[in-house]
Parts: sequence; C-alpha cells; structure tokens
Amino acid sequence: FLVPSDVTAGGTVHFTVVWYGASITAGSVVWDFRDNGGVNEGQDPDVALTTVAAAASSVEATAGQLTVTTWTETVANLGWLSKDVVVGVVCRDANASGDTFAADSRAILFGVRIPRS
Repeated sequence: FLVPSDVTAGGTVHFTVVWYGASITAGSVVWDFRDNGGVNEGQDPDVALTTVAAAASSVEATAGQLTVTTWTETVANLGWLSKDVVVGVVCRDANASGDTFAADSRAILFGVRIPRS
C-alpha cells in the first residue's frame, strides 16, 4: 500500500485482524505485521522485514464467532514517510510463547489505519 501524503509523522498506526476458530474454543493467537519499513522512488523494496507483534488474543468461547485483534505502533518507529510504498504481510506467529491455540485460525480481514493530518 501507499502511505498517505498527509500522514501524521507523530501519530499511531492501528493494525487489526478479524479472525475465528472453526472448532476449538480455547487458546490464544499471536498476530504480527512484517514490512519493509517503507521505501520511495529510487529505493530498493527488497530489504529485511521488521515485525510489529500483537499481544496474544484469546479466541471466542463459541466456535465460529469472530475475534477482533488490534495493536498499535507509532509512525516514527515504523519508519514510514509520506508516499512511501510499504510491502508487508500479516502473519500468525504460532511459535510465539503466547500462541496457545491448537488449531488453524482463520483470518478474514486485515486492516491498517494510518493517522492523517
């Protein structure tokens, strides 16, 4: 995606994953967003990814019900500038110590809310 030209440099970005567990109703999932830090024209987008992880998010107690996980990071820490191209991926970090969900989590929506002036 493109960072808006009127991004608020001192603001906070909100990441959201909407997901559910189809059968298991106990445990937690850890989501993260990994990105290239934003690049602009004349820069190489193929760089090491940085990771911004959510805290462990508990699945709803009824199978198939939506769980909404939201976490934040500052624009400054992400390194995003006006009109940057951000190449990223949202992932479940099943190896994280807080991820205790013993089944597949099914993500159906990913959102990024970028602060604008």
